Amino acid sequence: KPWGRAFRRGLAELGTPASETAMVGDQLFTDVFGANRAGLVSVLVAPLSPGLLPHTRVLRHLEKRLLRRFRLPGGSTWPSYR
Repeated sequence: KPWGRAFRRGLAELGTPASETAMVGDQLFTDVFGANRAGLVSVLVAPLSPGLLPHTRVLRHLEKRLLRRFRLPGGSTWPSYR
């Protein structure tokens, strides 16, 4: 992820078209971006952990800054890591 190969492989294993498949993930720049590029519906969920790899920590920081600009229904902000 976010490149198409991983998503095409998943679709092939599932035997479903992109238009009828959803990707549920906790990373905006890999899960959501990749799924949308591949034509899948994407569902962003709160991360279970901040990530241990350096590049994941950087992306989590960028995601947090970006998502702070958006509000969820009811006026709440994006939740912190669980």
